[in-house]
Amino acid sequence: TYERNPDYWQYDPLLPEIRLPYADRLITLMIVEDSTFYAALRTGKLDVGSVAWKKVESFKETCPEMLHRKLKPTVTHLIHVRTDIEPFSDVRVRQACMLAVDHKKMAEEFYKGLAYIYTWPEQPAYTFGNTPPEELPEDIRELYEYKPDKAKELLAEAGYPNGFKTKLIVYPTVDDQESCLIFKEYLAAIGIDAEIEVPETASFISILYGRNYQHMISCWWGNNFPGDALNWAEGGEPGSPYNFSNVVDPKSVEVSQLLKRTLDEDERDRILKEDNLRRMRLVYNIVLPTPVGETFWWPWLKGYHGETDLGWPDETRWGEIPKYLWIDRDLKFEMIGTRD
Repeated sequence: TYERNPDYWQYDPLLPEIRLPYADRLITLMIVEDSTFYAALRTGKLDVGSVAWKKVESFKETCPEMLHRKLKPTVTHLIHVRTDIEPFSDVRVRQACMLAVDHKKMAEEFYKGLAYIYTWPEQPAYTFGNTPPEELPEDIRELYEYKPDKAKELLAEAGYPNGFKTKLIVYPTVDDQESCLIFKEYLAAIGIDAEIEVPETASFISILYGRNYQHMISCWWGNNFPGDALNWAEGGEPGSPYNFSNVVDPKSVEVSQLLKRTLDEDERDRILKEDNLRRMRLVYNIVLPTPVGETFWWPWLKGYHGETDLGWPDETRWGEIPKYLWIDRDLKFEMIGTRD
């Protein structure tokens, strides 16, 4: 529970006569059980909350008076592969895995349209480093198209005309397992037989950080800063504990060091954007569509429009937002019969 500081330094930039924050009190709750959380949000015991993609349509139907907005992704669903050992040391094998996936169909049908396709290595919100899909070079854009025949050709060129057997380690959640089962079927269509193994949580973390997996492991990677993928996942910082694909790339190190020495922001953006394209071609990590939910809030929550950040991202995904919010208690009473 947070209480309002009457001497807080900041005033509302649009109404400079009003000292922030507006609300007298802010209560944040950690509700572990999903059903309890959703029940509290539906009944107005919570003013705002994020709804998982699977529940969005249900909320729209049962709570039509609630406002909502689609979230922006801050993570990417990746299949990390051992780029240091065969068969995934061959870029053609990694590219074949990308071509085997019908990204558009998976995003639209499985995730019901609540998923993003192009989220790696840069999230679409980072317009200064992200290349929009329509501006991608044709060979990179093709990697996100469904081309199983070309995938088979690449496997044959790499020496695997009949495919191969592999193992995919999957985190023990329903969402992860369901999406990876779809990925498994796509791989099977080009001759790659992926056995799925689902260890318990502690074992999964140990396998992931210890790189104790033979070929492939599923992970939701938080690339919520522009240089994260380069530095931490794809060789820019050689000692990174998050380089789950064991990428060794001298060019990534060179670019990472260059970015640190470059003072001009526009030039840094250009350098990063260019290298992002280089690494997209190399497919150090196989990218799957990344689902997102929606933020739902009650109309009595004023000063809010679905924001999740006001500037640079932060670990809480909330940051500066609460000080601008206030409750229209009359409207709340009109809608649900209480002002509390």
